[in-house]
Amino acid sequence: MSNALIGSRISLVSKKNIRYEGVLYSINETDATVALQNVRSFGTEGREKGEPAAADGTPAAFVPPSDAQHPYLLFRGCDIKDLHVHEEAKEAPKKPQKPPEDPAILSAEVPEEVKRQQAAAKEAAKKKTEEKKEPNKRGTRGGSRRGGGGGG
Repeated sequence: MSNALIGSRISLVSKKNIRYEGVLYSINETDATVALQNVRSFGTEGREKGEPAAADGTPAAFVPPSDAQHPYLLFRGCDIKDLHVHEEAKEAPKKPQKPPEDPAILSAEVPEEVKRQQAAAKEAAKKKTEEKKEPNKRGTRGGSRRGGGGGG
């Protein structure tokens, strides 16, 4: 199910009541993380009002919206308060800036491992598409080029 949402426009609200909007890049169920790309922070938008003070007595703080667009943000799942899937929306690329100070954000850079996984997934999808076209050609067996020949 999570792969079906990749590329969808997502809004999420962190436990710090900051709303972020971006394109879903990945969901890692093992690490319980959600990665968004082309992310904007809309701040607390008044959600801090009526929130109880932090355990240390610090009142919930207003966080203003930001015009910055972050290429990639990785969020800790347990710090996500709300998540909403939107329809396709317009994007205006902006120059990268530092994301807001929020403990929900683990990283603002795409890890090399995630880049490799995404590249491998794209390559696998490309091969699958090519293999679907292969059976239409005469003289091929089962559309596979990897040997084994379908021995039956």
